Amino acid sequence: MKLSKSKINTYLKCPQEFKYQYIDEIESEPNKYMALGSDVHLIAEKFADRFGDKLDGVDIENELLRIAHELGMTYDLSNHIEGLAKFFREMFVDNDYKLYSQEEYLLDENHRFSGICDIILEDENGDLVVIDYKTGNSSSFSKYRLELCYYKLLVENVYERTVSSVGVFFTKNSRLRLLDVCDEDNKRKFLHSREIDDAIDTFYFVRSEVNKGNFYPKPQFLCRFCTYKHICDAY
Repeated sequence: MKLSKSKINTYLKCPQEFKYQYIDEIESEPNKYMALGSDVHLIAEKFADRFGDKLDGVDIENELLRIAHELGMTYDLSNHIEGLAKFFREMFVDNDYKLYSQEEYLLDENHRFSGICDIILEDENGDLVVIDYKTGNSSSFSKYRLELCYYKLLVENVYERTVSSVGVFFTKNSRLRLLDVCDEDNKRKFLHSREIDDAIDTFYFVRSEVNKGNFYPKPQFLCRFCTYKHICDAY
């Protein structure tokens, strides 16, 4: 089985949920948060497809609203669209980043690991910057550090290019949390190589447990929100 950051996160949260979702392939009902995330990602993707990194003279927010309308999204997305407008302006107008890739499925055949990177930029030094969009609150940033390690490893292995920074842009409150990859201990600014080493260890741990068929329930507060609680004996 190919692993991904979503599969690893699911196994770490609850191995039984992993089994229901990825082994038994029991479909779950989409929720409003998943729908919101999909819509915001699609708007960002369509905008970057249409304009790339050439935004001089472009009314960014108006064009994002136009795309949302074209896609038939009639509910209020104003906060997220304002956030995306700020992001594209900051990256491509105020700074000199170039669009390298977006929403591309990447597969590392050697390690059987895959993922979709929301947007990859190229900085002035020719290094890559990987950014993930999130529609939640920026106060939850710390829980995304593990997957940022995986994005760095995946992009470097597939493109054979150096990833100098990784981060998350929170569309709801227009906040970019960007970490430089270096051996500094300030976790607010840097992603340390120790975290990447730990992420690699976690990857091999999850792969080993999945191969051994270790799928046990992990009762916790989040169980009440689980899609599979109606079929789980532990709930």
